[in-house]
Amino acid sequence: MSYSEILARLKETRQNMENKRTHFHGAQEAIGRVETVLAKFDEEGVKYTQADFKEAQTAFDSGDYESSGNHATKAASAAKTDLIKLKRLKIERESLDGLLSTASEQGLDVDKSVVKYLDKSIKNCDFSNASETILELRESIEGRLSDIQSAAAAVDQLEKLVSSASASITTDEFQAEASKCRGLVDKNQAQKALSGANSAMETIHTALTSWEPDLTLELPQGLVATEWNKVSLEVTNSGKTHVQSVSISFEGLDQRGDFSTESLPAGQAVEMVGALMPSAPGSLQVKATVTSNRVHDGQQFKTTIEDWLQIARPGTAEARPAIQEPAPIAAKAELEHRKMVPDWSPPSGLSGDAETLLELFTTRWECYSTWPENQAKLDHLHNNHERLAVSSYFEIPTDPSVVLSEWALPESLRKNVFLDDDRKAHITEVLASSPEQNYVIIGEPGVGKTTLLFEMFDSFMDKIPTGILTTAGLGDVHLGYRMRLFYDDIPENIELVNGILENDAEGLIVTAREADWQKLPEKFQHMFKRLSIPLFSDEDVVSLCHRMLKFSNIRYDDPAVECLSTYAQGSPIFIWLLIREMQFNAVALLTARYVKENSRKGMENYVSLILQKLLKDGPSYKSGGIHSLACMIFLSDYMKDRKCHELLYRSFADVIDADIEEQFSDKQSTSTFNQTIAYLSGEGALVRFPHDSWADVLQGTGRMNPLRAEIQSIKLKLADEKFEGYKKEAVDEAWNQVLRRYKRNSVREKDSFLSLVDVFTNNFTLSELEEVGVDVEKMREVASVNADLPIAARILSRIQAAK
Repeated sequence: MSYSEILARLKETRQNMENKRTHFHGAQEAIGRVETVLAKFDEEGVKYTQADFKEAQTAFDSGDYESSGNHATKAASAAKTDLIKLKRLKIERESLDGLLSTASEQGLDVDKSVVKYLDKSIKNCDFSNASETILELRESIEGRLSDIQSAAAAVDQLEKLVSSASASITTDEFQAEASKCRGLVDKNQAQKALSGANSAMETIHTALTSWEPDLTLELPQGLVATEWNKVSLEVTNSGKTHVQSVSISFEGLDQRGDFSTESLPAGQAVEMVGALMPSAPGSLQVKATVTSNRVHDGQQFKTTIEDWLQIARPGTAEARPAIQEPAPIAAKAELEHRKMVPDWSPPSGLSGDAETLLELFTTRWECYSTWPENQAKLDHLHNNHERLAVSSYFEIPTDPSVVLSEWALPESLRKNVFLDDDRKAHITEVLASSPEQNYVIIGEPGVGKTTLLFEMFDSFMDKIPTGILTTAGLGDVHLGYRMRLFYDDIPENIELVNGILENDAEGLIVTAREADWQKLPEKFQHMFKRLSIPLFSDEDVVSLCHRMLKFSNIRYDDPAVECLSTYAQGSPIFIWLLIREMQFNAVALLTARYVKENSRKGMENYVSLILQKLLKDGPSYKSGGIHSLACMIFLSDYMKDRKCHELLYRSFADVIDADIEEQFSDKQSTSTFNQTIAYLSGEGALVRFPHDSWADVLQGTGRMNPLRAEIQSIKLKLADEKFEGYKKEAVDEAWNQVLRRYKRNSVREKDSFLSLVDVFTNNFTLSELEEVGVDVEKMREVASVNADLPIAARILSRIQAAK
């Protein structure tokens, strides 16, 4: 081999070595890049394998650096692409978590195995399956959520339609369907709910335009020829659509008077009074035409009744049948529903605490049942108060008059409650129901919800121990003794609402206004069966007036009752407020003139008039009028159950005096303030409103509210935080006063002390009371000594629950 050939071979070898070194470093660098990317997969906690990387490593180990570099470069590029896919998948997975959370909140069941499979696919970098699974899950959940939202919206629309349609037709069947559809939504059966709601709405629209009134009328008998005969005709609407502008016209008889009425709801009857005169005696063909207009669209309908009437000659014996006066109120017959309550069968074979509870429940119930001849039973409670001291979430009252006072009802109401057909049906259902069933009595202000609640409570107490809820820590002890628990105006006590929800409580009977009830959690609403009560009809209001005036010892004449029933507009509380005002002013005779001069039509307008007379002289406020108005706003908006101890109320009045003078140039007037105190009802030392409609007016409602501007101004200038501050500041002075009085004479001041402590524990936490210097241990000590008293037992239960 020549020298030149050797040099060429060396040069070639050197070049090959350089190329191999270059490929070596390139492969090494490419493998490093792959390893860097793969480390990021490890950081993400996933298993990632790359075939090209394995090929690169194998080639590198065998010295094929060029092939190794190519495989490594390809592996790095693919790994980077897959890393981007992984991060996107994880973002989508996190987004899916939010959707899964929403689904869980809505009660939707998601197949956990699918989610588990998704997470496994991501961990194994199975990007195709993972993406497909996320897409399928998202579409499925979003579709089901959309279905639920659509169904919920349809049910909302159905409920609104039912509410609006109720002004035109009877909607009981549609209300039941709406409740059924709402239940289906709650169970996530969206398609059934949507289908049912749409079908019900279509049926309602059809009913509004197709249902016709079914009016019936019996022609009068015993008419006398050539004389005007006073007759009373009853027209009944047996159909399911409400009508208005109902009138009767006759052919064959002359008529005088207006046989008409403004409205006649479906399922009701109305009496029309007028005079008819036949032209001659003998058999006379008479045709009566009842004309009405459908409420929904004003379409007119005519019903014709035709018959032959036997007309008497003037002066004959049969010519003038005796006029039947309304039958006297049969109180005993009206109490027949109480027989539906079964006799109590207390549990047997009890021992220990259970036996003590039974003795306590039985003795308290017997105190109530035998009141006022219950001294021996009260003595037993007092003498055994330590042994019978039990912390409970309810109390069994020992005196019906205490319940009447607590619920701001007339003293003489017991066994004097007037029940129309609607109220009779509701009370009958409750008395015959299972002890586990929950009921809510729904109605607008002033329709008599609390009165009906008391009649139910008192009916149960005839035969079974029955309790009143006191604290939010509910249990199921009462169910073991087959007892019901009652509470008036449940939306006012949110803590109790939450307690009922948390404990899934049963056996409860409560009241609420419609607007307040709708603001409560839907889950809570669905725990109760609704019993809606309407205003009284015109006829029933007259009977109600007679009843209430009679047991209140108020004399009256017929024009007064007629005027009062017109002004009351179906509200029993209106009648009671007017009676209270008469008693307050020592007026014993009710006349139509008194009604017209001392009231206004409608509850809110009447309450506005009372407040105006208390606080104003003509258009201007009395001295201290704005100050007294601010105090009543405090009672209305910042005291639970709108009850306050008089010492705390007066202390509050003193605390706000300086700010009222600065902001409104008014200050406390003894005469004006004491006049409002005298008018605010309450047992013992309590101050409270005669009815919750007072609080409505003090919140600015009412078309003729003369106080609205000042109410808004007071709330604006003395905002919530100031009122809460006043409230705490007033506690110290009230506590020190009642404590001093109690220490001077514990026997005489016991009731006042307990009443203040009852208000304290209902409106403040124990720590808040301790912060302002109240001796909580002293409260507990006095309550313990008097544990046989319902108010003391209630205080102890609250303190125990708080601790």
